[in-house]
Amino acid sequence: MPAYTPNLLISDCYGSAGSITFYHRDGKCRWRRRSSLSFAGTPAQCAALSVHRRALAAWRTISDTEKERWHDIAKNVQPRRPPFGSGGHISGHNLFVSAYHGFVTLGDEHIPQPVEYHPFPVSMVEIVSASVTNSSDLRILLRLSMPLEKEPERYALLCKVQLTEAGKGCNPGKMRNFLAEEVTEDDMATGSCPSRPVALTIPAHTAFPGVTAAKTMGRKYIRNRGYGGGTRTAAQAAVKSVFKQLSQGWKSLTNEQILAWNSLALSQAGRSVLGTSSKITGSNLYMRLNYWIVYCGGDALTVPPTLRGVEAPSGAAISLTADAFTFTLDSEPTENMADLKLVIMASAPQSNGVTRAYSKAVGIGTPKDPVSDEYDLKAEYDTRHGAPSDAAPKVFMKWFFVDTTTGEVSGEQMALAQLTTATEPDAGA
Repeated sequence: MPAYTPNLLISDCYGSAGSITFYHRDGKCRWRRRSSLSFAGTPAQCAALSVHRRALAAWRTISDTEKERWHDIAKNVQPRRPPFGSGGHISGHNLFVSAYHGFVTLGDEHIPQPVEYHPFPVSMVEIVSASVTNSSDLRILLRLSMPLEKEPERYALLCKVQLTEAGKGCNPGKMRNFLAEEVTEDDMATGSCPSRPVALTIPAHTAFPGVTAAKTMGRKYIRNRGYGGGTRTAAQAAVKSVFKQLSQGWKSLTNEQILAWNSLALSQAGRSVLGTSSKITGSNLYMRLNYWIVYCGGDALTVPPTLRGVEAPSGAAISLTADAFTFTLDSEPTENMADLKLVIMASAPQSNGVTRAYSKAVGIGTPKDPVSDEYDLKAEYDTRHGAPSDAAPKVFMKWFFVDTTTGEVSGEQMALAQLTTATEPDAGA
C-alpha cells in the first residue's frame, strides 16, 4: 500500500477521511481506499447501530450551553485511540455518546447529564467457579474487588468474553460484551478476597461458533447452523419485505418514541428455542407487534400500544377430502371480536410415517374474520402446498387470533387433518 509522506502541515495521519483510510505498519503511515461492504450487519450489530443513531439524535436535542459543559468535562478524558499522550483528549460529543451507550448497556436508556469525569479505579477479578444452568447457559461466578474505591457500588462489571476450543487463542474481533449481575454470598462456594460477588451468564447460542441450539418434542440439542441459499420463495420474500419496511420505520422514529418502546419492553419477555426466558429490546417489541399488524393489512404503530391480551381460539371442525378442505371454529371469541383476525397455518402434505410436523406449518391465504362460519381452504392450500394424496395424506395445522390494534397474538390451537374419501351418495336414494 502507498506510504504517506509527512510534510510541514501534516506530520502524521490516523483514521479515515472521505474514501481514504490511514493505518500504521512497521512504524510507517500508509493509506488505502476505504472498504465498502454490502453486508447489512448481524442483528447485534444492527441493534448497536440503532443505539448509536439514537445517541446522535439525542445530542442534537440538548442546548449549546450543555454541549459546552460536555466539552469542558471531556478535556480531562484521555483517548483510547492514537495519537496517545498527555496533550490529547476526546470531544464532548464523544463523551456524551459513550455515556449514552453505557446507560443502554445497564438497561437504563435516557439522555445523560454532564457529570465530572473520574478515572476508573484499580480493580481485581477472581474467578470462583463455572457451571451450566438451564441445560444451556454458562454461568461464571466472580469476585470483584476495588480496594482503593470508597464507593464501589457505583460500578458494574462489563466483561469481554470469547469461548473457543481447547488450544485456540483469543480473537479480539469475536469477543462479546457481557454485563455481570449481582449475586448473594450464598451463591459463592469459595473466594479469598473480601469483595462483591457477581456472575456472568453466557447463553449457549453465543458460546459455540457455527452451531445453534434447537429443541424438538422437548428434547434440547445443539446442531450445525444452517445458512440457507440465495433463492427465496415468494412467501419468504414477502416476509422479508415486511421486516425491511419495519426496520426502516424503526429508524425514522423520534427519540421519545424509541424510549417509549424501550420502556414497554422492560415489562415483556421473550423465550429462546431452548425454552429459557430472556429480555427483549424496544426494537424487538416494535418488530413483533407491528409484523402482525402489517400482516393483517394494517399500518405499523409508531407509539407503543396498551397491551390487553388476547384469548386463545376454540377448537375447530376440520374436514379434508380430495374435493374440499373445510375449517369451522367451534365457537367465536367473547372479547374484542371486531379487532381480531384468525390466522390459519398448515404444513405441506406429510406421509403416514410423520408423527409431528407442526413446526412446518405456514400461513394459508389471508387472515380471516374470527366467526364460526365454514371456510373452504382448498384453493388457498393447493396454491401454497399442492393437493394431499394417498402417499402424503397428513396436514398438520395451527390457528390463533391476532389483535389488529395492538399486534398481540393469542395462544395456538393445533390439530391434524387426515385425507379421507368423500362419502358417496346412496345409489338407491
